[in-house]
Amino acid sequence: MLDHFCEFINIQLPYIRRHRDCPNDINEAFSSLIFASARCAQLPAIRKLFGERYRHRFETVAIELLPGNLANCEVVRL
Repeated sequence: MLDHFCEFINIQLPYIRRHRDCPNDINEAFSSLIFASARCAQLPAIRKLFGERYRHRFETVAIELLPGNLANCEVVRL
């Protein structure tokens, strides 16, 4: 599933580069990868990349599963 989110973000890069907003489908992918990166040593750079782009607004919400997070529930269960 993490591979799917990485591929999705790769496909969406042209949109991400042109816009500062983060639609829910992209937010879900970011949030899920940020959540996983806090628990998986193989994904350490993910938080830094997204944090630089979106000024860390997703990081705390995703990692701590605060209200408003869009981390995929299957990723959270793992």
